[in-house]
Amino acid sequence: MKQPLVTVITATDNIIKNDRKASFLQAVKSVKKQKYPNVEHLIIDNASKDGSIKLFEKCNLKYISEPDKGIFEAFNKGVKLAKGKYIIFLNSDDFYHNMYGLANCVETLENSKADFCFSECNIMIDSGYKGPWIPEIYKTFRQMPVCHQTVMCKKSLLEKFPFDESYKIIADYKWFMTLILNKIPYAQVNCNFVNYRLFGKSTLEFETCIKESKRAYKELFEHLYKLSDEELDKAIKTTMFPQPLEEKLMELFEDKELYKEESYEAMTSRMNILPENPLTKMIQDCRTEQNSKDIDALLEKYKPLFSEINKYLFKKLIDIDRTTFVNFLFKRFGNLNSCSAEEKYILDEIFEKTYHLYQSRASIDTPLPVVIFDKQANMLSPTPIYTERPTDDKILLGCYEYAHTFALNEYFLKDFEPENSQSIFDCGASIGDATIFFKTKYPASKVYSIEYDDKNYEYLQKNIELNNYNDVVPIKTFVTNQNAENMSTIDEIVKKYKINNLGLIKLDIEGAERFALYGAKETIIKQKPKLIIPIYHIEDDCLQIPKFLNSLNLPMTFRLKWLERRIWGMDCTLFVKFI
Repeated sequence: MKQPLVTVITATDNIIKNDRKASFLQAVKSVKKQKYPNVEHLIIDNASKDGSIKLFEKCNLKYISEPDKGIFEAFNKGVKLAKGKYIIFLNSDDFYHNMYGLANCVETLENSKADFCFSECNIMIDSGYKGPWIPEIYKTFRQMPVCHQTVMCKKSLLEKFPFDESYKIIADYKWFMTLILNKIPYAQVNCNFVNYRLFGKSTLEFETCIKESKRAYKELFEHLYKLSDEELDKAIKTTMFPQPLEEKLMELFEDKELYKEESYEAMTSRMNILPENPLTKMIQDCRTEQNSKDIDALLEKYKPLFSEINKYLFKKLIDIDRTTFVNFLFKRFGNLNSCSAEEKYILDEIFEKTYHLYQSRASIDTPLPVVIFDKQANMLSPTPIYTERPTDDKILLGCYEYAHTFALNEYFLKDFEPENSQSIFDCGASIGDATIFFKTKYPASKVYSIEYDDKNYEYLQKNIELNNYNDVVPIKTFVTNQNAENMSTIDEIVKKYKINNLGLIKLDIEGAERFALYGAKETIIKQKPKLIIPIYHIEDDCLQIPKFLNSLNLPMTFRLKWLERRIWGMDCTLFVKFI
């Protein structure tokens, strides 16, 4: 069955003269690299005279080149010319960094009743990566809630609701507000695939944005509530609306309490007030004379992120884990010391003993004895034997597999264990240390050890053989949200091996955890396994991972474990149990 055509529309205007040739070519290449098989890329050019046309032809692109009055007229032209069922806009200075982005959008729209979808994206500035743009749909009437380059919609929707060309800067924002006011069904895609460069017109022409925002509010809200000039000024400055209008806007959203919470958050952010919530309050309570400036800087830089984290993770933690998490934030985001002298001494002792244990081997082919809750096993490790102790602790990272997995029981937390004989997924199995732990601790469970790196996989197989494990299944693949060459989803592996009693999924795949979770959605909903997930690899993992889990609408319990308090938040792990 042929998949529906997607039209990518890019508006251009003298890209060579405006020094956008390199970024334009990057955008074009990113479209061509998409794994979705049915895409047309349409260029709508503003009668460029700088050689841009020759570039389009060289790239074998579909294009028209004629005068237009701005980007939104170009977008509307593109919609009329587009042949696709679905349309998405990509600016000439932005690009797709995930080759499965369009495929994920189409899948979301085809499998839902939504007329448009959107996702998070990466914000880029001249100096590099700035941070994620996280969709905030409940803030639609207070700020642009999504990056429009992530919005894929039905062509029929854009024909019914074209961009208002009388707006030169915020026509996309007015369009989005129009969709929400008309209750057009939407869906969020669990895939970050766009890199958005933050230096467009809306960031440069602030006064025009204000004027257009006032006009948009007046036009869009007229049938709900007639704003006075004074109320309009207040709405622009503070995002505060009169109560009668607020109540009518609230009715457009499913979760009324979340609407109130995010409205307050947007208002306090606009007024440069720190939103009061349990997380920021606990951070403030940790203030001392010595760290006061550091905490101020931390809160100023990460205020929006911390507010989101409070909503999806922090409020669900028990008190002892809240304290742990705040200490983790200090280390991970502010490099503030959160490791007590006693904790540091204990960790130093463990690693010193581990180092000498590795050194005591006759060769690297000599197995290390390991003990898991009074049960014994063996482990081969590629960590070398040093002629003298390295001064750089990073060189000793190979020792972490032993110290964290066996000495500190990284993957064990009471009440977050698989039930008797339930299967276990060890995703990011590395050399097999966690597999050894699970198989020794839960001997009746079948373990599926999933690893992609060639050297690690070789040692994984050796360790399976060394311990005579008959019911450990090594799988050489990379776990993500797509099934392709050398890549698999957890859902696909579960189907392939006909697993119907999965009790635990452990993920440790160097920042790809969120994508592995997206590809495990069906399995998690059906089988409700316990989850063990690092939340420190990528800066916003501690938001995006619990946010995705919350989107499953399953009752669950969170616990937290953080072992390596000396180093930038390393090995802070979220334990999840579905109730």
